[in-house]
Amino acid sequence: MKTFIDPNLLQRLRVGPLAPYLDAYLKHIEQEGFLPSSAPMQMYAIARFSKWLRDRQFDLHQVDEAAVNRFLKRDPGVVHTCESATLRRLLAMLQQIGVTVARASEPGTCHQRFIVDYRRYLLRERGLAEATLVYFVRFAEQFLSARFGNET
Repeated sequence: MKTFIDPNLLQRLRVGPLAPYLDAYLKHIEQEGFLPSSAPMQMYAIARFSKWLRDRQFDLHQVDEAAVNRFLKRDPGVVHTCESATLRRLLAMLQQIGVTVARASEPGTCHQRFIVDYRRYLLRERGLAEATLVYFVRFAEQFLSARFGNET
C-alpha cells in the first residue's frame, strides 16, 4: 500500500493535543476517497489548529464548533480556505470516536434550525469554503423568507 503522506512531514506536524489523532484522520480521509495530494494541506491546517489549542491551553475534550470558529477568525480579513472543511471534518471524527462531545445549541426557530443544519451540511458533507458558504446560506435564507415568511 502506498504511503498517504511523507512520514517525515507527518512527524514534523505532530504538535499539540491533536498529534495522537493524525493517523486516525489520515485513515479517515483515505477511506473517504481524498487524493493523497490533499493530505499535506489538511495536515498543516490541523497542526496550526493543534498549536493554537496548545498555546491557549484548551482541554481537548472541550473543543467544539465554537473553538473551531474562534480559530478560523484569528486573522480578521484573512480567509483560510482549506482550514474550515478540514477542521470541521476533524471535529466530527473526534466526536465520533468520543474524544470530544458535540455541544447542544439552543433550538431557535424552525427557520434558524434549518439554516444551521444546511450550513453544517455544506461544510462537512460538501466541503465548501467559508467564503463560498456565505452565498449558499444567504440564498437559502432569502428563499425561506420569501416562501414561508420570517417567523417559521
